[in-house]
Amino acid sequence: MNARTTPGSTPAHSTHPNVLAARHALHGKLAAEITDHHDITDPAPTEQAVRGYLVEPRAADRIAVYWLEKGRAVRRDTWRGNVLDRLADHFTRMGWTVEPMIRTSLCLHVHRPTEAAPETLLTEWERDLLATNVDNIPQRYTTADENAAVEAHPSDTEIHHAMQLITEAEATDGTWRGEWIGDQPTI
Repeated sequence: MNARTTPGSTPAHSTHPNVLAARHALHGKLAAEITDHHDITDPAPTEQAVRGYLVEPRAADRIAVYWLEKGRAVRRDTWRGNVLDRLADHFTRMGWTVEPMIRTSLCLHVHRPTEAAPETLLTEWERDLLATNVDNIPQRYTTADENAAVEAHPSDTEIHHAMQLITEAEATDGTWRGEWIGDQPTI
C-alpha cells in the first residue's frame, strides 16, 4: 500500500496558507515528495530516495524550510548544507524575511512578506526618483503656459526644482536665511 505524498510538504500541511506561499516562492526548485509519517532525522529504507526542499508551518507567519538528501534533513555544516544558504538567498530575493542561521542549523526559518508601504507615504520627489518610466512622473505644472515654459527650458526647471527641494529642507532644519548664498554680498 502506497502512502499519499505531496511535493514540498507533508500532505497534512499541504493546504496551509504559509506552506502554499512558500511552495509558490520555491516554484521550479526540487520539491521532496514525502508522507505524513516521514522521519526526516531517521528515514526508513523506503524513504531514502527522497530529495528536495520541505516546508513546514510554524507559529504566525514563520515557516521552517529543510533540504532533504537521501530522505534526511541536511545540516548547514555538512557537504550539502550550502543548499540552505542558497534557499535563504532565494527567499531574500523574493522579499521574504530570513532569520539568521547558525553553523549547525538543520533548517532555515522564513517569514512571509508583508504588504508594501502605501505609496502615499512617499513624498512627491521620492515617487519621482523611484519612477522607472518618465511617463509615470507626475506633472508638476497645471496650466498650458507653465508646461510650455518647462518644455522650452527643461534644465532651468530641473535646477529650479532642486533649489526648491533644498529650500524646503533648509526651512525644515532652520538653516534657511531667506536668500541663496550666491546672492549674498561678499565681505
